[in-house]
Amino acid sequence: MRPYRVLVTGSPKWDDEHLVHRELARSLADAQLAGSALIVTCCRATGAGFIATRWALAMRAIGVLYVLTEPHPSPEGDFAEAPCAAQTVERDAVAECLVFTQQCRRHDCLTTADHLAHGTPQCGALADAAGVPTHRRDDHPVR
Repeated sequence: MRPYRVLVTGSPKWDDEHLVHRELARSLADAQLAGSALIVTCCRATGAGFIATRWALAMRAIGVLYVLTEPHPSPEGDFAEAPCAAQTVERDAVAECLVFTQQCRRHDCLTTADHLAHGTPQCGALADAAGVPTHRRDDHPVR
């Protein structure tokens, strides 16, 4: 049985738990249909990655033992920026990529035009290029 690995990436300030939970529940249903364990691989220790990790741990706590977490460490020892994670996960090992993106709110960003948070859209593009089915949610405003 091959595990059903979902790569979760998102803007660091993403806070819509309901949307992340809903997407992961759909992924869990897909994994169950495939007869596989769900492995949640997170790119960041904040935002959607943090929410996804908490969801997976909560599933295990209530007895859903076929949901596992897998942090994706970067060379710096923290969670990887999105492009790093997407580049290092082989296509055959990833069932899908969930991308949760907000507008950039970095205080040190020099771009004056509205644009999406740095790194996260690139992860989706890399997953697309590798043939990984990608689900994007980029309509969540920063509160």
